[in-house]
Amino acid sequence: MNIKNSWIIATKDFEIFRKKKQILLSLLIFPLILGVGFPLLILGVIDEPSIKIEEIVILINTLSLIYIMMPSFIPPTLASYSIVGEKTEKTLETLLASPITDDELLFGKIIAAFVPSISIIYLSSLIFMFLINIFTYSRLNYFFFPNWDIGIVLLLIVPFITFLSVEVNVLISSRSSDIRSASQLGVLSMFPFIGLYMLFQRELIGINLFNLLGIAVFLLVIAIFLFIIIRSIFNREKILTKWT
Repeated sequence: MNIKNSWIIATKDFEIFRKKKQILLSLLIFPLILGVGFPLLILGVIDEPSIKIEEIVILINTLSLIYIMMPSFIPPTLASYSIVGEKTEKTLETLLASPITDDELLFGKIIAAFVPSISIIYLSSLIFMFLINIFTYSRLNYFFFPNWDIGIVLLLIVPFITFLSVEVNVLISSRSSDIRSASQLGVLSMFPFIGLYMLFQRELIGINLFNLLGIAVFLLVIAIFLFIIIRSIFNREKILTKWT
């Protein structure tokens, strides 16, 4: 697989996304609201005498875990557009007939949705951590972020969940006839990651370095196997004859 060919496909999609400002705005609003809104929530309770420092730490950790779910909310909009969007842009036949392998085509579409999604999540998380540190320093007497837990979540778990979400939605896009149906089916990919968040939330899985690293490794293995599965069922000839 030639990564350069995949990147060419991705950059073409980047240009399309850049022109569709409504899509970009819809992607930015939710993460930025959380990035600012959650710290403001902490600010509202930080000076309450009845709130113990241990409770503040628990609340911050709970809010931080929302970034485990965020990768399942953002990528579907872009990834669902990846294949079926070519149909609406009337570039599908040219794309599928181009001299690239199926692996390069799929990986290019995954990159096109992954890069903007992970960038928005990281922007939101940086705002979140910066504001949390500013708002809580006077009470905690130290900067809460960065720490190992959020490092593992943002540098390993979030990218792997984002990649998985993109993979699923690219597959859905290749099997859908229009963008709306692809987006609606893409919502289903959110539920496993919402379930993972609930396991943390209900303390069925402890928030510690060992558990976070174990989940990261598990997600990596699933991402690799899912790509293999998607590659095995992706049929560009069938898509070409069906849609063109």
